[in-house]
Amino acid sequence: MSQMERSIEVTSRLNYLLAFPQGFEANKHGAPSHDGWPLIIFLHGAGERGADLEQVKKHGIAKRLEEGLQLDAIVASPQCPADSWWTIELSALNGLLDHLLATYTIDTNRIYLTGLSMGGFGTWTWALARQTPLRRWLPSAAEWPCPRRSSRSWHPPLSGPFMAPRTRWSL
Repeated sequence: MSQMERSIEVTSRLNYLLAFPQGFEANKHGAPSHDGWPLIIFLHGAGERGADLEQVKKHGIAKRLEEGLQLDAIVASPQCPADSWWTIELSALNGLLDHLLATYTIDTNRIYLTGLSMGGFGTWTWALARQTPLRRWLPSAAEWPCPRRSSRSWHPPLSGPFMAPRTRWSL
């Protein structure tokens, strides 16, 4: 049997909402007077999947931003495709994060990931699988992504802080 090595390219499509802080200047790639803007990524629950971005505004940070909340951060709220789960959209999420980091001036020490329900489970899964760890993550209403549900002694391999520090972003 002969061995062959080949490369393939996989394209993912992920719709998302993007909110910018006051004072953000897109023509300067959002360059603030400091090291960069914080980035918050919010992963919604199963009920908001699909192709209608208005659904993403039903809960969480996207809802609060729609209601007028102002944050000193760039906020990305991607939408999981219909009939999919965040846990199988990790390459699309990695692509989104890489795109945001390449496009905007983001402080890589202030990247926050949060999610609700299915999005909380996606938060655990993505944070634990990402080779360059996200700095802070805060899942809500989500189980641990335990490989064997019958094992109560399994602990996730946390490589750093996993709870967001106190901030002035009270939601």
